[in-house]
Amino acid sequence: MIAHEQTHIDRGDARINLLVALFQCVFWFNPLAHLGARRLRHDQELACDASVMRHYLQQRRTYAAALLKSHSGAVAATGIHCHWQSPHPTKERIMSLQHTSPGPLRRLAGRRILALLAVAACGATLGVRAEHAASVARYSVSIAIAEGRPAPVTFELKAEGFETSGKQAIPRVVTPAGEKFSISTGEWRLDMVVNPAATPDKVWLDGKLFKGAALVTTPKLLVQVGERASLRVGDGDGAISMAMIVTPQP
Repeated sequence: MIAHEQTHIDRGDARINLLVALFQCVFWFNPLAHLGARRLRHDQELACDASVMRHYLQQRRTYAAALLKSHSGAVAATGIHCHWQSPHPTKERIMSLQHTSPGPLRRLAGRRILALLAVAACGATLGVRAEHAASVARYSVSIAIAEGRPAPVTFELKAEGFETSGKQAIPRVVTPAGEKFSISTGEWRLDMVVNPAATPDKVWLDGKLFKGAALVTTPKLLVQVGERASLRVGDGDGAISMAMIVTPQP
């Protein structure tokens, strides 16, 4: 029993129990705090029992008898035991003395199995992420934007790059489905998200059109893949016109 209490001292259980008691005082209204404190103390006893048995393996019977005597009150006046619980935890402690501590080979095998499981879990997670990334559709969006009164009638959409001609801009953006991209010209800014529709030949264009910091409109267009979709907001010199062509990417 002296070795058991010395193990408590070496592990710093008294300081831990003091912190737990303070925690219980702060969270006195939470029953889980008191339940957790009881389980912690019981686990401390089991851990100290296991530590003592590793050094006194041939004295299990003597140690079990000492546990029974201490719980029955035979040595209650000595004050060397701490945090005794109900008879059921004591029975569990005595039964745990029958367990054989794992040897070096079992410990090594356990560590290797744990490492293999961790590597397998990481591999599975990376595989799922790769599959998810591969399953996300990608689209090329060509957008022609013109400001002012002469709204464009036709647009020369370039396969690559970004072209400007006067007040007309024709950018091309490659974007994954569901991710926002932005196009700006002057004080106008268009935030757009491309989402697949019910059929593969159509897509939804969900947008927000800003003039400065003010939100002007939130267009939502169902467009045919490869065909032009047009949008015009305002009149006269303050108008803005745009046309978009969406094509899927391999």
